Amino acid sequence: MTKLTIETLKEIIGSYPEDSDEIECVMARQLLAYEQAAKNPVAWDYEWASYITCEGPQDFNRIIEREAPPDWAIDEGQARNIIPLYAAPVLPKQPELVDLSQQVEILNRILNWILKELPVPTQKASAMAIRLSSVIDIISDLEVSAPAQPKQPKPTISFYRDGIIAAAKWVENQRDAYDNEHGQSDPETGSFEFGNNAQLEYSTTLSEIAEGIRSLHSVSAQPVSEPYKLAANDIIAERQRQISEEGWTPEHDDKYNDFQLALAAAGYAQNVADYAGEYCQPNSSIDWTDAPEPEAWPWSPVWWKPSNPRRDLVKAGALILAEIERLDRAAPAQESEQHG
Repeated sequence: MTKLTIETLKEIIGSYPEDSDEIECVMARQLLAYEQAAKNPVAWDYEWASYITCEGPQDFNRIIEREAPPDWAIDEGQARNIIPLYAAPVLPKQPELVDLSQQVEILNRILNWILKELPVPTQKASAMAIRLSSVIDIISDLEVSAPAQPKQPKPTISFYRDGIIAAAKWVENQRDAYDNEHGQSDPETGSFEFGNNAQLEYSTTLSEIAEGIRSLHSVSAQPVSEPYKLAANDIIAERQRQISEEGWTPEHDDKYNDFQLALAAAGYAQNVADYAGEYCQPNSSIDWTDAPEPEAWPWSPVWWKPSNPRRDLVKAGALILAEIERLDRAAPAQESEQHG
């Protein structure tokens, strides 16, 4: 297995143009930044005894300070279970490795599916396969060590997550280009239509590939000092993605004043409530992405994109957030009408 050193990362970055957004270069930049940021802790997380009696330190409380506890406090046992905190997740140097083989296997399955099953022109399929193959090669060659302290949470493997997000975005860009060429939007209903079912199927397939790749990044953790923000950050990131990549801007959302956004959120949440229990059972035969759209789904079926239980709840949260924002924007106008 190839061991990535700082020198190797610099060589990889130097082989690309300065503003390159190629997946390999982006991942190398991210990993190099983490290696450099991990040299010095920015804070210290440890247990501190409120007082010391003849029986020793008593009444420990967990605290976070910018400075490490003094040596005398460590020697006397007043400070214990000390964990350094870093500006970015640390890539430790211990020999025990974090196993990424499962993620590589999933990516390989997607790659094989593209090559064998996708009913698309050879040129497009080959382009997708080449890009995804590059991601697989990078992840396969990484050597990531486990934390030295067993009580310390595992660090974020953000370079892996960033590569997955970049690959998913690339596939989504291909879908957007295809949709612009072969489909059109109805300005009155907001639905998107194609000339035939084959075009709709191709667009839907690209969406499924992007969602399948994107859902893999949920295995990543947040920095150890802020694990509680993971779910909230994912919902906010999904809302931003809907705006930047799907075109669901505030102006677009304001057209749906019959609570279609809330209905869509309810659809994703209800799908999880109905099927997640069976889906999460060992050896489940359910294909989550094949779930039919709910009866109350407010839009064309092409916009129904189930991924997995957690990802669908993130989508529901983002849609609820969008609905709340729409109501907040509409409130001043409604108050003006009521008091006018």
